[in-house]
Amino acid sequence: MDLITIASWISMSIRLSIPILFAALGGLILFKTGVFNLGLEAMMLTGAFLGFYGVLITGSPWVGLLLAIIGGAILGLLLAYVTVSLGGNQLVIGLGMNFFALGLTGFFYRMLCSTGLLTDTTKTANFSSIHIPFFSKLPILGEIFFDHNFLTYLAILLVIFVSWFFYKTTYGLSLRSVGESPETADTAGINVYLIRYIAAIVSGILAATGGAFLTLTQVTRFSENITDGRGWIALAVIIFGKYKPWGTLWASLIFGAGFALVLQLQVMGVKIPIQIVQMLPYILTIAALIGVVGKVRGPSALGKHYVKN
Repeated sequence: MDLITIASWISMSIRLSIPILFAALGGLILFKTGVFNLGLEAMMLTGAFLGFYGVLITGSPWVGLLLAIIGGAILGLLLAYVTVSLGGNQLVIGLGMNFFALGLTGFFYRMLCSTGLLTDTTKTANFSSIHIPFFSKLPILGEIFFDHNFLTYLAILLVIFVSWFFYKTTYGLSLRSVGESPETADTAGINVYLIRYIAAIVSGILAATGGAFLTLTQVTRFSENITDGRGWIALAVIIFGKYKPWGTLWASLIFGAGFALVLQLQVMGVKIPIQIVQMLPYILTIAALIGVVGKVRGPSALGKHYVKN
């Protein structure tokens, strides 16, 4: 590949990693409090649909993003209520949310199609790239680093913020202590339930934003199961990133590069069966997990329900 092709591949890798990064950061925040979020796929799918629907009815991607955020927050609140307050099985609840969101978004999408509001030629507005003066015109580097939409830059800033929050603030220390030993945190006067509730809501918002990224930046319409397993890949990213914000970023970029490679091979006309090409990102996911499972320690209280004495 020449430099132009490589630059295009790297730029595409960054764009394709952002939805996974948003969801993985959301999952990481909740994981750090000791709560599994296997509903990341549901939150992403809901965010993708609500983002598209908001643009469809108003013409504004900002309204679409707002609806996605609200939808993600509601799902996060629901997850917290069922798992934290009611003590429901975190794995079962997450799986149930995924199936529910898949069916519900598919149902409403078909309703839109049947009403005539949505047709095969319908296109919606989306967030365009921000062309940073001078820098976006730089050869190679301009396309790779300085020609993305604001959500891409926001995701990178969130990695910096979450890392600072986790390891440089007392609130971050409280959050991590809840995930390591909720009993000890409770004894120290930390409200375990409140922190888990807030983390679940934030997790839902970030995952839904990742889903909205798909319909507000990359494509101009919604399709059933548009997330295509990215929520599950986000879970692998958290583990592969060793439960750390910067590790999550690099892992997201690796998986984004896998998706980009699929598209790049198709553009280059490489004669590989399409089924094998489409499997590459998921093969990469399995290979990554095989390499790190058993070597990475998550929060000690992860998946354990806490009841205040």
